[in-house]
Amino acid sequence: MKYVMHIGFDGLCFKGTQKQKGCKTVQGELEKVLSRIYDRPIDLECCSRLDSDVSAMDFVCAFTPCDDRIKMNKLPSVLSLPFNGILKVKSIEERNDSFSPRFSAHSKTYIYLIDLEGEPFLQSHLYHPNKEIDIEKYKETLNIFLGIHDFKLFSSKDDRKDENETYISAIESIEVIQKDGILFTYIKGPCFHRYQVRFMVGAAVEVATGRSSLESIKDKLSGIGVTGTPRLKVPGKGLVLYKVTY
Repeated sequence: MKYVMHIGFDGLCFKGTQKQKGCKTVQGELEKVLSRIYDRPIDLECCSRLDSDVSAMDFVCAFTPCDDRIKMNKLPSVLSLPFNGILKVKSIEERNDSFSPRFSAHSKTYIYLIDLEGEPFLQSHLYHPNKEIDIEKYKETLNIFLGIHDFKLFSSKDDRKDENETYISAIESIEVIQKDGILFTYIKGPCFHRYQVRFMVGAAVEVATGRSSLESIKDKLSGIGVTGTPRLKVPGKGLVLYKVTY
């Protein structure tokens, strides 16, 4: 059996999630703590590879415990303690050995947060555009991404992809909520390509601030455009993995 953990973390405190030599990452730091607990190397499987500054409220990872020296219901607090609030193990459950945090997922929901008013204390974690956003144009632009499309011009090359793998995927739902000077954008789909959400939000910001047209975004989504043309990739600090559904 596997232990499956649901965790939250502050992305600004890590250099992404995937283990990298010489870098403080979510996977690397959790494996260190687990290996100390079990006195042997523990490998962690993760639901996604998130970039530096990207946070999570429901990041899912799994490992196989070598014994029951610590009861499963005690592990969340034991694993969370060394991180001093920047990472929290919210829950742990048992799943069978065939479960994969990445490949068993049915959908993922991301939130992108935009600070509309430029509040100083929000600057470290939220994106603030230089121009005023037309909310209706922002919503209208995002809605063209709904359904199945080729997102090649709204993503970046991923070295993990097979050369024959396409960029065709689906966006199941998009919801935009404005509250207290913050724009919350929820984007749900079965899978996402590298930087896809950040390029999608970037395209909507470009149209909503008058720096691009809706027609040009539609053309790119239809494959009309040059791969190397300038695109706005909004910062990672506004992006949060909100929920993974199995």
